[in-house]
Amino acid sequence: MKIIAIIIIVLIGIYLYRRNKAVSTPEATIHDEVSDRDDIDEELLASSSVSISKDPDVDPLSSVVKCQYVLFAKANERLQKHVEKIHHATSMEDEYNGMLAAITECYKQRQDTEYSEFGAGLSPAFLVLCEQISKSESLLDLKAVSFMQLATLLNDKGDFDEAIAICQQAIDYGLTDGTVTCFSGRKKRIERAKHKQKK
Repeated sequence: MKIIAIIIIVLIGIYLYRRNKAVSTPEATIHDEVSDRDDIDEELLASSSVSISKDPDVDPLSSVVKCQYVLFAKANERLQKHVEKIHHATSMEDEYNGMLAAITECYKQRQDTEYSEFGAGLSPAFLVLCEQISKSESLLDLKAVSFMQLATLLNDKGDFDEAIAICQQAIDYGLTDGTVTCFSGRKKRIERAKHKQKK
């Protein structure tokens, strides 16, 4: 039964890909895997269901990340709405707000594997977007809660290295998560979980 469901989801993804390819701009594509990007860890990108394309003629600090996401079949209306906001973003602010909302919804629904995996898959594009915001003159503030939520989603999925990278990025940005030990403590706890799993 699982195999049939997977085949159906793949066929739906192929159909959506072909349909969007016909109407989308060359910069926006839909893939099951992630394309390489110079400014982010390739291993992080390889674990995502996101395609990130770079247009050499566009200033990366003033443009959106240009990502498309293939939603799973039973995604609720809230997540669908947030992902649509990301797809139709015309500014970093719109894309960032859509990304925050999508991550939060996946975090809330993380007991469902499909939500937790989809949310964890947003991390590469999220890091790229945060990097753009940090290097731009944008007045947007990076939200620590999204780093915390992503670290949890990745940790729960067993992607310890990616979760540790998220914590380290939050530390580099000077963010705090409201706990006594902040992201440094969270990072150490994930490292312990990773070490424990190897035993």
